[in-house]
This record gives sequence, C-alpha cells and structure tokens, in this order.
Amino acid sequence: MKSRWLLYTIVVGLIPFGVRSLIYLLFKDSTVDYLFNNIDFIVFGLVLSLANINELEDRTIYNFRWKMRARGGSIVLICFFTTLLTILLLHELNNQLTLDIGRLKYVTLSMSAITLLFSYSIYFRLKRLA
Repeated sequence: MKSRWLLYTIVVGLIPFGVRSLIYLLFKDSTVDYLFNNIDFIVFGLVLSLANINELEDRTIYNFRWKMRARGGSIVLICFFTTLLTILLLHELNNQLTLDIGRLKYVTLSMSAITLLFSYSIYFRLKRLA
C-alpha cells in the first residue's frame, strides 16, 4: 500500500519538477530560478490533495468526523493552491502587477511541504485502519 501511495501520489505529483530538472540539466542557460518553479509546487500540492480525497472516498471509515475533517482540509488546500495558481497566471498575463515572486516561492514551497505531511498523516491513519 505504501508503494502505491508513493507511486500514484508522490511520483505523479513530482512529474513537472522532474521534467523541469531534466531541462535544467540539459540546457546551458538554465538558472536555479528555473529549476524551483512555483507552478511545480502548486501542482504537487494539488495532486496530493486530490489523492487524499480519492483515498477517503474509496474507503469505509467509521470515524465520520475524522473523515470529514480530512476531506475538508484537502478541499481547503485545493482552494488555496488554486488561488495561488490563479495569481501566478494573472501575473504572467499582466507582468505589470507587483508580485513578490521570492515570497510566493516561500509560500508555495511551505504549503507543499505542509500538504505532504497532511497527506502522509491521512495515509498513515488509513493504513492503521486497514
């Protein structure tokens, strides 16, 4: 079950980062800023949150309150990551918008790490229940 969670969730969520890493290694003019991209962290967080909801829906869990909190937390994270993605897309559309990309990178990286821990806690609880 752990290998399935790692493969279907973590590896799939890291595909954009993996592709970007390959491009970084192959092209001379690539910078570290290109390697650590906000959108990759956002996609990772979205994949984890969607996987949480999928795992919770497929299982019979008798602790309904915990299931609703876990699902609700995942939905809140999806809304948060979607908002960050929208902000980035608007910034790309109109580069005159003042946006602190460095601060946004810190926020997206932090939120992705929090989502990873949240996702692992859901996985761990579901594994214990099985």
